[in-house]
Amino acid sequence: MSKKRILLIHTGGTISMAKDQQSGAVLPSQQNPMEEQSAQVGDYADLLIEAPFTLPSPHITPDQMLTIKQLIENNRKGNEHIAIDKIEEMRKIVSTSADISDSIEELNYLHISDSFVFVCTPKSVISLIELLATIQTRIINECNFLLRGAITIGDTIIREDGKFIIGPAYIQAFQLQEDDAIYPRIIADKSVIKQLTKQLNKSNESINKYLKQDSDKEYFVDYITVYMDRGELEKTDMTITLRRENIFSYLSSGFDKYYKDNNHNISQKYGWTMQYYKNLGVWEDG
Repeated sequence: MSKKRILLIHTGGTISMAKDQQSGAVLPSQQNPMEEQSAQVGDYADLLIEAPFTLPSPHITPDQMLTIKQLIENNRKGNEHIAIDKIEEMRKIVSTSADISDSIEELNYLHISDSFVFVCTPKSVISLIELLATIQTRIINECNFLLRGAITIGDTIIREDGKFIIGPAYIQAFQLQEDDAIYPRIIADKSVIKQLTKQLNKSNESINKYLKQDSDKEYFVDYITVYMDRGELEKTDMTITLRRENIFSYLSSGFDKYYKDNNHNISQKYGWTMQYYKNLGVWEDG
């Protein structure tokens, strides 16, 4: 597999300062600290290091900003807009889906880089799962993109109209999706299962209506089942939709491509989704 290509732009400032051994003062250095560390990552990425100037941050003017912009433009491969456009497509789906979710109490939605974060009250967990199921189904159908994530319950603080978020629940959800989700699934931790079970017991319903347990014992949002239930769709209807959106071809070709390239970390994500659809009976060959 080819290495990543990373552009590092050094502009001076604090990162390039060092303590003068004679005077004890902290002074700017002409040595680029990025060059000292570049050898350590050479096996993982091809680094292109540029140092157009060495100035403290307060001395950066619009002219220097334009210089940085030009450096970035000159070193682009031309494909970055594809990722940006894809994220924008997903953002629109998430935004429109969240806007019509009136049943979710105190819903806050944040878009951070390529991540989407939802915060609501614990008693709205069922509505949140329904929203996530809609988003996950639409994004794979409309964007050909596989999502993963996590849901947890705990303390979170949101400030500045949803522009700032911090708290143990947010960190826990992030760690779960990074370390435990693995496949394109939105997993639910024990606190969510406990809350969901408590709410469903009142109507004698099972968590299996919303969550599915995987072979590694993790519970995840059964997004296709939830999506079909909400839209009153039969399995044949879902199969027709997936075929119309070329999802079977997208998953099969993606699995074959990455498997042949020995990139099994990626191929298993396509394979997992294919097996999930087959287990539900919505794969095109049943």
